[in-house]
Amino acid sequence: MINSHSKKHQIVGFSNSGKTTIAKALIEAISRRGLSVGAVKHHGHGGIPLKQESFDTDSAKHRDAGASGSLVISETECSMILSDTSHLNLEDLVRIYECLSFDMIIIEGFKQEKYPKTVIIRSSADEHLLKSCVVIEATIFWEEELALKWESKGLFPVFLMNDLESYIRWFLQAYCRSEG
Repeated sequence: MINSHSKKHQIVGFSNSGKTTIAKALIEAISRRGLSVGAVKHHGHGGIPLKQESFDTDSAKHRDAGASGSLVISETECSMILSDTSHLNLEDLVRIYECLSFDMIIIEGFKQEKYPKTVIIRSSADEHLLKSCVVIEATIFWEEELALKWESKGLFPVFLMNDLESYIRWFLQAYCRSEG
């Protein structure tokens, strides 16, 4: 059954802004609440393979024979490798996760996509991201002075990178309220 009601949230920012740190903290906090979480990460480093796989595995042999996708499942985990992802977009990946009925989908990266998001700003050089992103639900700043500047505008909740606990509390209240 497809769970099109999975809540989705993006964590966006430039390289080395702390996206993975924040995504990991959110996933841990959501999981502690007994909810299931799927994660999608944009790998923006071109054609570098994500993980080297031994050439003699059965799944590698399937791909060498011409399979565009390979799905391997054991009693404890499942791994999917797609050989050509040029036709996939974030919406396709979210649909795959919705089939798995996750309660929450955390998306790291994909700045220009339309899902609710938290934007991370390291310095004033990154501020233009706040004007180019859509559906900003919260911001996390590395510099207190910038945080105060944007907080005074009242556009969205503002948090500091050195106080992620406050952000996590806000997120859990906003996205993980009990539904019954």
